[in-house]
Amino acid sequence: NKNKNKNSSSNNIYNANTNNNDDAIAMRVDLRAGKRSVTAELVHPDLEDCVGLATSAFAWELLRGTVPTGVRYACELAGTEAGEQILENAKRGGEWRFKITDS
Repeated sequence: NKNKNKNSSSNNIYNANTNNNDDAIAMRVDLRAGKRSVTAELVHPDLEDCVGLATSAFAWELLRGTVPTGVRYACELAGTEAGEQILENAKRGGEWRFKITDS
């Protein structure tokens, strides 16, 4: 198919390995655009807290007025102040892990 979109994303929730062998859950997002792929994981000891923090971080930026009209997903804010604040606030109690690959 000539019109196939070369950009894609997927997300998963799974058990994660931690440095101190504690139980943890990770939300993983895989993004591909052209020849670049990015894997982002938010590793957190509690799935409900992790999802709640990510949702509330996005909602907080909406209330602050830093999210432009028409933005529906936090990933649309990559590289902006609002996007950075969402990442920082969402990781409370957890950690972000990134892997970037250029092929």
